[in-house]
Amino acid sequence: PYESLGQKFDPALHEAVEAVPSHEHEEQTIVREVRKGYRWGDQILRPARVVVTVAEPPSPEPSLPTGSAETLPP
Repeated sequence: PYESLGQKFDPALHEAVEAVPSHEHEEQTIVREVRKGYRWGDQILRPARVVVTVAEPPSPEPSLPTGSAETLPP
């Protein structure tokens, strides 16, 4: 088996099975191995199945409650 944890995702070596938001790791960093990958020399026998990080979505902007905005006359 080859080590994937903590490395950058490489589609030649890894198969992403889940993406999780994280502010602790750089985007596309492998944070969990679901199944180990195997290689023989330079040949990949089985890609590792991994969970990778994605950028956290921006926080939603606060919105005014419905009906609280005053309407101006035309």
